[in-house]
Amino acid sequence: MNSQIQIRFIQGTAWDSRAIEFQTRAWCSHVEAIIPALCPLTMGALVKGGVRMRRVNDECYQGVARWEIWHIPCEPYQSNNFWEFLDDQFGKPYDWRAIASFAFGQRNWLSHDAWFCSELQFAAMREAGLYTPPAQLPCDRLTPRDAYLIFTGLPGAWK
Repeated sequence: MNSQIQIRFIQGTAWDSRAIEFQTRAWCSHVEAIIPALCPLTMGALVKGGVRMRRVNDECYQGVARWEIWHIPCEPYQSNNFWEFLDDQFGKPYDWRAIASFAFGQRNWLSHDAWFCSELQFAAMREAGLYTPPAQLPCDRLTPRDAYLIFTGLPGAWK
């Protein structure tokens, strides 16, 4: 493997970040991809602006308490598939249904045109061939905690 994808996990201090951390029992409330060629830019989904690129010092990150960047080894075609998928999602809105589903029930995380941060990254990893949802276990949402547990455990992943 001679390529990599960089994923950044963030712990926020705003009320919505705290709610996500409490509901998912995790330290991180947000996950996004680092754009290596354009660093310090990221690609992810946030309430303000939906899916788009942001500078790591954007005002939306003023309340960041902690962050980690994880490197996930992959083949060049996997990295290309990952970034092509994210590019196709650019401009799509933030998915409020995802937040509501934490408390109010199930939904299919792949059947919509709006994204919650971690589900966007899972979908991109799926397109890259680096994540396959388990067939035996129905999955209605994938949280930042899930992303942290799964992505950091991928073969060769390092911080």
